[in-house]
Amino acid sequence: MLKTNILLILNKEDCTIEISKSDNIYSQKHDVGYMNLDSLNKLLAATIKNFKNPVITICLEGDILTYKIISVSANNKSHLNKLMTYNQREYIITDDYILDYQIIGQDKKLGIYKVALIGAKLNLIEEILSLFNSLDLKLNTIMSQGQLLSRSLKKTQGIAIVIYNNSVFAVYQNNIMYAQEFTNNLSKQNLQYFINAVENLNNEIISQIYVINNADNLGIYNTLEYPIEYICISNFISFIPKPNNIINLLPIKEKENLQNLYQTKLTTQLFVIELLIFVVILVGIPNLHVMYKQQELKTLEYNLNKEELIEASQLQQQMLQNSTNQTLYTNKISYINNSKQIEEDFLQLLGTYDSSNITLKNFSINNQNTRLEGTYIDQNYLMKYIELLETSTTNLDLQINQSTNYFWINAILKGDD
Repeated sequence: MLKTNILLILNKEDCTIEISKSDNIYSQKHDVGYMNLDSLNKLLAATIKNFKNPVITICLEGDILTYKIISVSANNKSHLNKLMTYNQREYIITDDYILDYQIIGQDKKLGIYKVALIGAKLNLIEEILSLFNSLDLKLNTIMSQGQLLSRSLKKTQGIAIVIYNNSVFAVYQNNIMYAQEFTNNLSKQNLQYFINAVENLNNEIISQIYVINNADNLGIYNTLEYPIEYICISNFISFIPKPNNIINLLPIKEKENLQNLYQTKLTTQLFVIELLIFVVILVGIPNLHVMYKQQELKTLEYNLNKEELIEASQLQQQMLQNSTNQTLYTNKISYINNSKQIEEDFLQLLGTYDSSNITLKNFSINNQNTRLEGTYIDQNYLMKYIELLETSTTNLDLQINQSTNYFWINAILKGDD
């Protein structure tokens, strides 16, 4: 069953809801932002509450977010995670932010990690979670606008600038370094000031400018002395990263609950797979046993036919050497052909019987004298087997060992004397 994915792009004044289901994407913008949570509650109740177990991602826009790329000295990734979780004030001034990070580089010799850091205001995150809990909706991810925009770019070389609406981002290796939202319309002066600040802080020239869905200020962009690429994106839901490659601004407890839920689902899926394998084995092995018995009978028939051909060949060679006894030669060949037909009919008769209850261990025919040895499971089936043999044999002699379920049969094949 295909899942329903929902992306809620949220800022102060408005939000855009994108819904992806069965390879179809629906998008609609509403004049309700996080500054009016009551109206947002009603909007979500009317638009997404009726979907069954949707995967919901929130993308936050605006100055409630902070971005940094920092260098952290740590012994290993586990040590780094503890530092980023419990030493928050070393990397951001205040405690009222939720932080998450992504490693974008490492100097193994010096033990230094290069980390892309994103933070969001704690009180807003808690209000959003409370809103979703009141609607009985599970929120899977809270990410930043910058992270979503950077995912829409091809692999960036050096430091690039991304312009989207009135927001400007500095991007390094598809991770946000700095961001600035201009409350008024973006001007050439503001844009140039931001670019100069990024170049001075990093002692590096900007390599590229990307303009996303914002062709209204072509006059401003064309005056900049940098390579410019215009990108048009109809929806952003397809650029959501995989869960193991995302900076998630959910609180730690919520992340742990999601991880436990994922582990439970995974365990359930593994149990179902193991159950299916057991059923296949349970049904398949008896069928394999029957196929093996059928192949056993075919092999027996092949070996008997092979012996007959060798015997006929030897007899023919002997009769050809004795040209004085042509009559005897002709009679014996006729006898062999007649005997062979009788034996083939007998083998065909044996092949029609269910071999799952009777297993032949030895079988021989010598001048219409037939001997069969084997085992049986049910004596009633053995008696039916004897009745079947009596239709094509005479003088049938039967011996049974009931302690080992073993039997011997001597008989003479019916045919012309």
